[in-house]
Amino acid sequence: EPQKVLFSEQEEALFSHDLASNGGEKLSPAMQEEGMRILSKFRKIASGHGCSADDMRGIATAVFRKAKNGGEFLQRIRDELGIMLRCIDQKLEGKIG
Repeated sequence: EPQKVLFSEQEEALFSHDLASNGGEKLSPAMQEEGMRILSKFRKIASGHGCSADDMRGIATAVFRKAKNGGEFLQRIRDELGIMLRCIDQKLEGKIG
C-alpha cells in the first residue's frame, strides 16, 4: 500500500551558515533557539496527527558533527522536546543526501 503524505512543510534553518559565522567552532545560542522553535513547531503539528514525541525520529548531519557543541544541542533536543535525533556519519549522509 502506498504511503500517504499527511503533511508537507519546510522551514529553513541556517545551521551551516551560523557555524561558519562563528569560526566553525560552535552553534550560537540564537541559532540553537531558532532550531528549538522550529522543532517545537513541527512536534506540535505531528502531535496533531497522532504522533507522540516518543515516536519522532530524525537525523543530524555534518554541521552537528563539526560543531563542538553539536552533541550537547542534540541532547538538549532530546531532553526538552523528547525528539531523538541521530548524528549520522559522512558515508551514510552521502548515501541519503
